Amino acid sequence: MMNIEEVLRYNPHTSGILNADDNDDNESQSTSKRQRLDNNPTVSLARDGHINSKDIEKLLAQTGIEHVNEIDSETLKRLVLQLERRQLKNQEMRIKHADNPTKFMDSECELFDIIKEIHVIATQPTLYDTAIQMNLVPQLLGLLSHENTDIACSVVALIQELTDLDDVDEIEQVGRLMDALIDGQITVALVANMERLDENVREESEGIYNSLAIIENLTDYQPELSKDVRPLILWLLRKLKSKSPIFSANKLYASEILSILLQNSSDNRTMVGTLNGIDILLHVLSYYKRHDPSTADEEEYVENLYDCLCCSLFMSSRNLELFIKAEGIELMVLILKEKRKKHSSTDVRVGALKLLSHCFSHVADDQIATQLITLADKFIEILGLRVLMPIFLRPNSIIGHGSGSRRRKQAALIDQIEEHALVIIVALLKFTSRPELRDRILNKFIEQNFVKTERLIELHLKYLERLRQFDDRNNYPSLSNQEDAEQLFLQRLNEGGLFILQLVDQVIVMISSNRWESSSSVEHSIKQRIHRLLNMHSNTDHIQVIKSIVTEYLDEKNGKDNRTQDEYLLKCTQSF
Repeated sequence: MMNIEEVLRYNPHTSGILNADDNDDNESQSTSKRQRLDNNPTVSLARDGHINSKDIEKLLAQTGIEHVNEIDSETLKRLVLQLERRQLKNQEMRIKHADNPTKFMDSECELFDIIKEIHVIATQPTLYDTAIQMNLVPQLLGLLSHENTDIACSVVALIQELTDLDDVDEIEQVGRLMDALIDGQITVALVANMERLDENVREESEGIYNSLAIIENLTDYQPELSKDVRPLILWLLRKLKSKSPIFSANKLYASEILSILLQNSSDNRTMVGTLNGIDILLHVLSYYKRHDPSTADEEEYVENLYDCLCCSLFMSSRNLELFIKAEGIELMVLILKEKRKKHSSTDVRVGALKLLSHCFSHVADDQIATQLITLADKFIEILGLRVLMPIFLRPNSIIGHGSGSRRRKQAALIDQIEEHALVIIVALLKFTSRPELRDRILNKFIEQNFVKTERLIELHLKYLERLRQFDDRNNYPSLSNQEDAEQLFLQRLNEGGLFILQLVDQVIVMISSNRWESSSSVEHSIKQRIHRLLNMHSNTDHIQVIKSIVTEYLDEKNGKDNRTQDEYLLKCTQSF
C-alpha cells in the first residue's frame, strides 16, 4: 500500500522507483516510520528522515494550485465536484494499474490535495447546507475506506474540523451536518478505519485520535448516540484491553469516550455487560493495584476507568451480578489495602472506594436486595472492614500527597471519602444477613475505646453545623413554587451536607438499636456511649435532632424502595 509521502517522493528520472523486488527497502521504510506517539495528544505529521507537512505544502504549491482563504457556494460546488472526479479517477487508475503503484501515484496526490482544499469550509459553517446538498458527506464517508490510510486519515482530520462545535451560534448549521453524518453511519465507518490503523505509526495514531474527537463532537451534539454504537463500544473495550502500551493518549481518549457513552444510555450500559466489558475494565484496573500512574494524564485515565465501571453498574442488576462474579469486590479491597509509596500522589484508592460505594447504592428491588445481601456478606467475609474502618477514621490516609491546588481540593475530597465510606457502612448494617457478621460491624465501633463511635459523633456535629450555616444563608420565606422547593432541597442535600448527615445519623440509630439479633449484647454499651457524647453538647437536643433527620429521610423516600430495610430503620429510630 502506498502512502502520500511515497507518492510525493516519486521521480521517474531516478532509479529510486519502488517495485516488487524492493522488499528490503520497503522493510527499512516501514521500520523507520514506526515511532510511538508521545505524550502530546496533537501529533505532528512530520517524521524523522521523511518529507514533512511543510515539504508537502511546498510541493503542492509547485502544482500551481492556490489555497483559498474564503470561498462562496459556487466555489464550494466546484470543489465538491472536483473531489468526486479525482476520487473516480484514482479508483480507475488503481484498478487499471493495480500491480504498478507508480502509475496511480499522481492521482493519489491530486486526491490528497483536493481534500486539503476542502478544509477551508470548516471556517464557514454557512456553507454546510450547500455541502450537504452536493452530497459531500457520502463522498467523505466513502473515502474513509480508501486503500491508502494517509488519504483516509486526511478525511478524518477534515471531518473532525467540520464537526468541531466551537461557537454556539453555528450549532444549527453544524447540527444538520451532524445529522447527515449520523444517518450515514459514520461511527461504523470510523471504527472500520480505526481497526486497520497502527498506533505505532504517528500519522495513523493521529487518525485514531481525530476519529475519537469526531465521536466526542457527535456525543456533544447527540448525547445518547445509540445508532450503530455496538462496534464502537467493542473497539473501545479492545483498545483499553490492549497490553502495549499500558497507557497512551489514545487509550485516555478511548476511556473518556466510553465513559460518555455509558453515562448517556442505559442500552449502552447493558451492551458493555454483554460484551464482557465489566471483566475487561476490572482487568485493566488490576494493573494499578501495585502500580502508580506515572503522569497526570494516566491518573485521569484511571479515574475514567472507575467512572466507566460506576456507570455500568448504575441501575443494572445484570452488570452488578457480573461484577460480583468477576471478583470486583475482592479487587477493590486489595487496591484499598495496598500500601502506596511514601510520596505517592495517586488517588487510585479513592476511585476504588467510590466504586464500592456505587455497588452498595443500588435501589433494592427483590433481585437487587438479594445481590446486596451477597455483597454485604462477602465484603465482611473477605475482611473488608479491616480496610474500610481505618479509612472511615482517617479519610486523608488514601489521598495522594500533593501540593498547591491539590491541597486546596483536599477538603472536598475528604467529604467525598466520608460519604463513600458511610454509604458502605449503612448498606452493611442494612443488608448483612448473619448475626456473626453483624457482630463484626458492631465490634468495630467498640474496639479501641469506642474511637469510631466518637468519630461518628464528630461527623454528626460537622455536618449538622454545615447544614445550619447553609439554612442561615438561605433563609427564604415559604416557597410556593414546587420547583423552587425541590431545587432548595437538592441544594440542602449536596451543598448543605444533608445527605451525609442522613447517612451518619442512620448509622448512629442502627448501631444503638436493641433490635439486633446479635450473639453479643454490645449495642447497649454503644448506645450509652453515644448518648453520653451527645449530652456533652447540651446546647442542642442532638438525640431528638438525629431522630428527626432519619424520620424525615424515611418520609422523603415514602416507601419507594428498600421497604424491609426502611421498616427496620424506623424501629431503630423510635427506640433510639
